[in-house]
Amino acid sequence: MFIQHHDTLQAIVLYRKAMHLDPKNLVSWHGLVLMLSSQKRYQEAIDILDEIETENESTPIYHQIKGAVFAQNSEFKKAQSQFTKALSMMDFNPDVVSNQQDLNRLYNYTELEAWTGRKEVALNRLNHVFSMDWLTTEDVEILEFSRNNIEYFQGIDREFKSITEHLLIKTNNADSLVKVLKDQHVNVGQIRSRRDSSEVSVPLKFRQGVEALGLKYEVVN
Repeated sequence: MFIQHHDTLQAIVLYRKAMHLDPKNLVSWHGLVLMLSSQKRYQEAIDILDEIETENESTPIYHQIKGAVFAQNSEFKKAQSQFTKALSMMDFNPDVVSNQQDLNRLYNYTELEAWTGRKEVALNRLNHVFSMDWLTTEDVEILEFSRNNIEYFQGIDREFKSITEHLLIKTNNADSLVKVLKDQHVNVGQIRSRRDSSEVSVPLKFRQGVEALGLKYEVVN
């Protein structure tokens, strides 16, 4: 309720109380870290993560989240170190993907691989999965989304610095534009329809793909 009403400060107080009651409660400390990060209070978020390290250091999600906060705070070497720890701790064989649960875990695994300097390995893993005959239409769409994110990955410095910026493309035919973008492996965000035109939002990381298509755009936050 507090988050829905944008009462971030009150949400931080509640999350902090809940975290102190149970430092292992992922919902509590993750929520607190997200709230602090949303206000760019990154050092406070890092201090919170340091405070609960003893209780959570054996879980990969702890190191992945801590790495993300370091990256948002432009501490990229520390971020990569945390991502490397998270990847090494994951109890998952990425070469065996036989169901949707494996597929969901693969998305996270390949993201960490890319963030630790193994982009091409991660990309090859995802491309290999496309050949599996049990994939549903929804599986393929999510797989394409994940593949595209890694294909256009250019380093954690760019990944996290541009996380809030988007390209806004105006068009008279949104459906046609979306198809062209997807064929270019560009992920599409929000689509806003106007009376006689539409605006298609694309994450900034895909600028190279948009420019390759010769499309005009505006950079927005």
